[in-house]
Amino acid sequence: LILLDSLLQERDMNVLFSKILQNRRKSILIAVFLILFLEMKYVILLPGSVPLPSNTLDIQLKSSISGLNLITESEMPEILPWLCLRSRDLVSQMEVRVKSMICVKNIHQDRIISKSVYESGGYESYDVEVILDLLEIYPGSTFIDLGSNIGVFSVPVAAANYSVIAVDPILENLAYVRSSVLLSTRNRNVKYINNAVSDTRSALYTWLPPVGNEGGTVFLTKEETKDKPKDEIGKSVAAITFNDVLEVVDTSVAILKADIEGSECRVFMEYLKNPNKKVFIPYILMEWISIESNLEGCCPQIEEFKQMLTKSGYHPLNPVTRKDFRDNNYLEGGQNVLWIHEHAKKIPEIRDVPNPEDIVIVLNSGKDVKPIDTKVYARDTRH
Repeated sequence: LILLDSLLQERDMNVLFSKILQNRRKSILIAVFLILFLEMKYVILLPGSVPLPSNTLDIQLKSSISGLNLITESEMPEILPWLCLRSRDLVSQMEVRVKSMICVKNIHQDRIISKSVYESGGYESYDVEVILDLLEIYPGSTFIDLGSNIGVFSVPVAAANYSVIAVDPILENLAYVRSSVLLSTRNRNVKYINNAVSDTRSALYTWLPPVGNEGGTVFLTKEETKDKPKDEIGKSVAAITFNDVLEVVDTSVAILKADIEGSECRVFMEYLKNPNKKVFIPYILMEWISIESNLEGCCPQIEEFKQMLTKSGYHPLNPVTRKDFRDNNYLEGGQNVLWIHEHAKKIPEIRDVPNPEDIVIVLNSGKDVKPIDTKVYARDTRH
């Protein structure tokens, strides 16, 4: 009886162990399937999951420029993105295909950029391809992203293995850029500057960001806040000058993208007036819609600004067609203007001009809403 009982117990243990192995195999297969699925489309990045050592050189540079807040890896705040997903493939003029991951915020709160990335795999993707084309002309240059937001420009440029300087006054945005860079590339030549950019080193104040579009936040001087309701004024942010940003550039050439809600007028004046520029900027992709509409009075001197750009050797082109604007309509290509310096290398012709009838662009000029000529060229339906 004892022997029979032992044999029965041994059989029961074997059956139990067999079931455990089967369940474990199922668990492993499910886990592998989930990992492969997430790798194909989505990745959830846990906060602080990939710590990197800080850069002592950056710390020295930070102390040498008053007010410059150059964020090291160890100083990045922990974030938990709403989602990290693979962006649409971007193709440069030389047919280099760039793949990257973009971490987005809650699309119900960030209804412009994050929602666009979630729904279409990118935001201003055509303009990002323009930047990639320009960097191929100057492969040893640095890309400066003024107003980086969550990194729809910085991340793919870093994934293409170029040096990047991401500048944004909202530290959380830079943490999103860093998370996406870590998922997208081994390129660690990315610097993060947590400052607003103005014509002077000073304190600027956030003013009631537009609902659903934190990237549209306007920054005001202390004087400009006096005629605003106090409950609409947020915390202060240290502002530096554009020349301060250029001190961080360690190449002689830089490609610039600027999206700072109309403040470009006052930010670039000093650089444009300086005949002895430390860094040559052959191309500037500049958001023009806020400048054109003088958003919140940020650019009352728009004609002077255009004259200064022209006097400094820059000529405006439609970034979509890469040709002159018709009738000086700087908005016919969408939101942005591509300024090209007279000494810059020639940019390549556009590869494929889409059917002009495919899209009608409607823009809010700040004063009224008007449809732009339906013959404008645009291949990205985000507009």
